[in-house]
Amino acid sequence: MADPEIHEENITGVHTLWVDGPPPFRALLGFRVGWADEPLRRHGLTHLVEHLALSRIGSVPHFYNGGVGLNQAHLMAGGTGEQVGAFLETACAALADLPLERLDTEIGVLQAEDAPRRTSPHAQILADLFGFAGAGVAALPEYALTWVGPSEVTAWAASQFTAGNAVLALTGPPPPGLRLPLPPGPRRPLAMPPLGPGIPNRRSQRRRTSEEFAAVGAVGRRSAALVLAGDILRERLFRRLRTDLGLVYQVDADYSPLDADHAFLFAGTASESRHARRVSTDMLEALDALTRSGPEAEEIAQALARLLAWTEEPEELRRASVLWMRAGQALLGDPPSTVESLRAEYAAAGPDEVRAALAAALEQGL
Repeated sequence: MADPEIHEENITGVHTLWVDGPPPFRALLGFRVGWADEPLRRHGLTHLVEHLALSRIGSVPHFYNGGVGLNQAHLMAGGTGEQVGAFLETACAALADLPLERLDTEIGVLQAEDAPRRTSPHAQILADLFGFAGAGVAALPEYALTWVGPSEVTAWAASQFTAGNAVLALTGPPPPGLRLPLPPGPRRPLAMPPLGPGIPNRRSQRRRTSEEFAAVGAVGRRSAALVLAGDILRERLFRRLRTDLGLVYQVDADYSPLDADHAFLFAGTASESRHARRVSTDMLEALDALTRSGPEAEEIAQALARLLAWTEEPEELRRASVLWMRAGQALLGDPPSTVESLRAEYAAAGPDEVRAALAAALEQGL
């Protein structure tokens, strides 16, 4: 099945990709900046800029949202072409000229939002691996919210939310006359700080109120084999802890690029305190088994079916999925993939490659 035609344009300095997709018309405007790019004292500035920009939108009769992650920030909207075009122009104008009259209000909103994210085991493991730098700041309070003023937040927006540091993806031709009034600036490359010294043993545990989290996190080489390892580990843990024993509700897994060569792999679950020892023991046994013997061929086939299910979607949905993939690659500076090349990359990862990728990553894991 051939890839859809992806059109590329430059709209007022912003790299823009679009396909003919199904309605509603959707837009994703991404910036290559996230928590990992913030110095400790400035942690929270990216999130604050995103909130300030969206506050300019107000109440409109269509979907819109925004978010900040490890190394990306996004603004998104769906509706008619006219509605989405107005959203993009208003949001970009707000990024270039922040509504500073809302600074104190949005700081209050963010302080209320901050605590659940930084107490997650995902964030705690990143902090253990990297200390108080780069991805490790995800586990820390957004310190910038306690001191930042108009000049600091304006300077951050001007340096990070630039046309050159953005990628726009659209599920249709750009609305006529669309302008994205962002300041000029370069693309920010991905950069991973060195792993912290004295990483604790990966069998350490953390206690959290009435729940216990059992989690594993590791830094490994970016590869299809490591993606497969994470998916197979999640499936094994779900089958054992949820289906067989009924001790957990869900098992979370994540694979996040850290730079051009490395990624963070995470798997974790929460349980009641009385089941914590059993859950953590079973998680370690699953890890040891997968790194010792590797996955079965059938497990790899099932993981491939899950990971590549989107490539079998109806054509109009698949066009949008390919678009989001290519936009993410453009934003991170990765070479573009086709569906065929993606399938080939996964197909080359057999049981030995999956086992070795996970074992190597766990040499630097918790």
